[in-house]
Amino acid sequence: MTKKCSRCLMVLAVECFYRYRRKNNILYSRCKKCHIDESYASRKKKPAKPLTASQRKRNTALEKMRRDKDRERYRGYYKSYYYSHIEQALENSRARMRARYDKDKEHVKALKDIQRRAHPEWALRSKQRRRARKSGVAADLTARQWELIKKVYNDRCVYCERKMKHLTQDHIVPLSKGGAHTASNIVPVCQSCNSKKHIGLPLKPVQPILPLAI
Repeated sequence: MTKKCSRCLMVLAVECFYRYRRKNNILYSRCKKCHIDESYASRKKKPAKPLTASQRKRNTALEKMRRDKDRERYRGYYKSYYYSHIEQALENSRARMRARYDKDKEHVKALKDIQRRAHPEWALRSKQRRRARKSGVAADLTARQWELIKKVYNDRCVYCERKMKHLTQDHIVPLSKGGAHTASNIVPVCQSCNSKKHIGLPLKPVQPILPLAI
């Protein structure tokens, strides 16, 4: 048996038409394809309804489940993407920071002063990285590596072996003599021992940590 679609005017088999739910012996005047196309068109015209509180809660829970399930996959993807585009990312970051600084210099300086007073160790690490870059040597020490170095030495000065909360970074080969700002050239020392060593030889033999160990 066949039937003519009222929309596309094609003569099709009755299997190409939907049936009314309550009247199985009556077919829709439009074929299935035209019925679906018209439904999509009318759906696009209608504005989206705002979600209820229960729907938002459900969507948040589903998103959290998906995020927890695919956390490692997403982390690996974004990490590989970041390292493959690291130069562009650094360039964009510097451009944003420069634009923000040029827009309101006084405000940015005030924020930096507050941050230096609240976290003096961060300011010192930033100063040392800047010194290393100006000296033209490698400067790839990260905050995570520095924390691991202190943990390996049990938060003690390698020279006087005192356990201290705030330790400074001492370069075994000073930056002024071509030493690099890397994990294999840095040991944790107290401020007193760091001042005594200055740019001379280490106060006693020390074994640096290999980069592979961290």
